[in-house]
Amino acid sequence: MTGSGRGRRLLGVEDGSFEAFSESSRSTYLCGVLMDSGVIRDVRLAEISVDGLDATERLL
Repeated sequence: MTGSGRGRRLLGVEDGSFEAFSESSRSTYLCGVLMDSGVIRDVRLAEISVDGLDATERLL
């Protein structure tokens, strides 16, 4: 355990599928799952631009 009394915390991040080098695939989904001691605490889903710079902002 950590000093805060919580167990291990884990953040998993995964992007959705898209067709590479295709002009029709301009956006996809980004999913983040926060777990604490094996229990899901938060799930976030956002639409992001493919090869864009908005993924970090959307996840937060």
